[in-house]
Amino acid sequence: MILKEALFIVLVGVAVGLFMAVASGRVLAALMVENSEIEMSVYLVVALMLIAIAILECFMPAGFASKSTIILGSGQYRER
Repeated sequence: MILKEALFIVLVGVAVGLFMAVASGRVLAALMVENSEIEMSVYLVVALMLIAIAILECFMPAGFASKSTIILGSGQYRER
């Protein structure tokens, strides 16, 4: 559940970031002389790396939380 919500936020962020990067890259390319075309492979690799890092960062806290001790309202402890 947490991974699904976090992945949605990450994908929206990557999509907005890619759009802004391509748009600003085209504006800057129009202002510069002898500039190459936009390298979509670079954008794709960076986006995939960001998604992979975000997934790892979501798994780590979830793993720690699943191994922790639950404190019940009555002051009792229960191990997972």
